[in-house]
Amino acid sequence: MFVGFFFFTYGAYTEKKVVRNEINILVDNFTEDFIFFGQQTLPDEFQNIKKYINDITAPDLSEADKKVEENNSKLVKTAIISLSITFVICICLSIAVWYFGFSKKQRAAEPYTEFMQRIV
Repeated sequence: MFVGFFFFTYGAYTEKKVVRNEINILVDNFTEDFIFFGQQTLPDEFQNIKKYINDITAPDLSEADKKVEENNSKLVKTAIISLSITFVICICLSIAVWYFGFSKKQRAAEPYTEFMQRIV
């Protein structure tokens, strides 16, 4: 159960880091190209480029960020519920196997806790 929970929560965390890392790589690559070509740019062109860059407004991604956060929290919640239900079903099945699969004598000789330790 821990592995499943860890996988889904770590997946949501990793997704955020991957996007951030890809953006940094993109900016670094663009910057290297700009520095190379910037040395060959005329001063008036450079001023025009600077003006256009300053006029650019960053897009508002708060709605997309909110949607991603909601989807990640839904995924984690669904994973926790699914894994909890699976865990409960496995416990119930193991109790049923122990109770109905063993005779009274065997159940007395091997309590449920020892049976579970042997399974795990």
